[in-house]
Amino acid sequence: MTGIDPSDELRAHQAAERLIGFGAKVAILKLGARGVFVLAAGEGKMVPTFPVDASDSIAAGDCFNAGFGVAITRGFPLSQALRHGAAAGALATTKMGGSQSAPTDLERFTLMPTFHIRRFDIVCANGKRITLSAG
Repeated sequence: MTGIDPSDELRAHQAAERLIGFGAKVAILKLGARGVFVLAAGEGKMVPTFPVDASDSIAAGDCFNAGFGVAITRGFPLSQALRHGAAAGALATTKMGGSQSAPTDLERFTLMPTFHIRRFDIVCANGKRITLSAG
């Protein structure tokens, strides 16, 4: 789309700037095991991946998108939502296959100890409340 191979941080920044030039407000480039590059409000930075024992990269990008999207819709700021996406993508590589490799909220939060969340509630579309806890 940009014609720029984001092979390093400088080239990722250039590719992100090109996306911003197309009208995007935020540019997010998924770079696999190298992490994610984000450019927002003129500031670019690399978001590192989580160290895991990867065995299959199928669905990692999709899981990143899902983790990021869920975090954004739950009101997390961009920086934290990117970490949620990175955690979901990393966890997806630890299991074989597509949909069965998608991590749960509990798995994602457990991988992210800086959040210190070991219990949280989810309200389902039907109004039912589910409490998840770790450890």
